[in-house]
Amino acid sequence: MGIREGDALPYLRLKQKMNPSDCNAVLRDGSKVEVLMYKGRPVVEIDHQFFEAAAISGFLRYEKKPTAYQIVPEPPVQLPDNWAAKDDPIAGSESVRIAERWNGSQLYKRNLVREQHGPLTIEKFIGVDQQNPYVRYYLCRCKCHNREVRASQSDILMSRVTSCKNEKPIPSTVSEGRIRNIAGLF
Repeated sequence: MGIREGDALPYLRLKQKMNPSDCNAVLRDGSKVEVLMYKGRPVVEIDHQFFEAAAISGFLRYEKKPTAYQIVPEPPVQLPDNWAAKDDPIAGSESVRIAERWNGSQLYKRNLVREQHGPLTIEKFIGVDQQNPYVRYYLCRCKCHNREVRASQSDILMSRVTSCKNEKPIPSTVSEGRIRNIAGLF
């Protein structure tokens, strides 16, 4: 039986006030009817009329609606092993060589003391080269033979000096200086 034209608007307004629930009502004949919540009570719709679900003759039980998909939690984001920080130069790249030649002071501004670069642990700042004041030199300790290694910041960051085996001699013009990475210390 269909709904009369005059009853359609009140029916639709009443249905708007109802909220869908996460269960169905199972009847004795095996049919399932969607359960709606109206003022905190479960109701079902049969032939454009609303009834309390438990008051219907032939009502057996409530059954949870099957979900279309399972929500699977996403695994935590893991960085790849070859990840490099954005400010770290990539050894051997053409852009790093150009930047090192033209703007070395901006490329290697950070203080490397207490950083670990492969088997090298940087212990202290030695000084700067008098001929090229942008080149900083550090005293490092190599893990493989527990030897002291002296290397420039660019050699450490560009992986040209990676251990005591490939240490390069430092120029005699290196003098004790301080790192100027704090504003106002010039």
